[in-house]
Amino acid sequence: MNAGLRERPKQLICLSGGAVGMTDHVAAPSKRPDGLYELRSAARPALWTRGYVLRAAAADFGCAVAAVLVAVQLRFDDNVTGIYTVLSLALPALWVAALSLAGGYDPRFIGVGSDEFHKVLNVGVGLTAAIAIFSYSANINLSRGYLLIALPGVTLLDMAARYAMRKRLHKLRAAGRCMFKVVAVGHEPAVAALVTELRREMHHGLSVVAACVVRPSGGRDVAGVPTYGGLDDVAAAVRGFSADTVAVLACPEIDSVKLRG
Repeated sequence: MNAGLRERPKQLICLSGGAVGMTDHVAAPSKRPDGLYELRSAARPALWTRGYVLRAAAADFGCAVAAVLVAVQLRFDDNVTGIYTVLSLALPALWVAALSLAGGYDPRFIGVGSDEFHKVLNVGVGLTAAIAIFSYSANINLSRGYLLIALPGVTLLDMAARYAMRKRLHKLRAAGRCMFKVVAVGHEPAVAALVTELRREMHHGLSVVAACVVRPSGGRDVAGVPTYGGLDDVAAAVRGFSADTVAVLACPEIDSVKLRG
């Protein structure tokens, strides 16, 4: 790989035991114990992810508003005044801000894995603790009933909303929409296996659009995917196919020196 790949940073996926995942944002390549190489670089999300994230934020805000309204109705019968008015107005914005700080809108977790739901749960617990500590420090006597309805309520509602959004996304992906474009790098059999698996498991949202193989043979397709070239052509393949992700499979010809190059 040449230096051009670093000019347009991408995500990397690895396959191990049938699992597909994306790396975190770190600095240099390294070899994993299972033999898979990781290109550790920052991600540049696909264009469709912006709309998805905005809809997720709107759903989060709506869930917080609904939970606050239920808490006010059950605890105060709409006769809310003073600190509860301020808290009720601020809680939806606090909820969205806390999710943003916790990485709840990170495109890497869209549609797969449990991290998205863990983040919502962690924010619910953390925000409850933060409000309780603040009220104690400021000597504000907040109603436990109000907090026990509003914060667990928004957490449960939001997890349900995120689940519904995920199921809808899976349906779109089954139709070939909302996919990340992948350039696969490695030996032809490994690339073919990756293409086959991702076509079978479309909910991962990964579509191989080109392959860079160890010994290219005159542009022959690999499992129906065009072969762009060899290991030195990855950057050009990424640019040519507007790929979002680079998948580097276990390959002795790809060492850390080549990844840095």
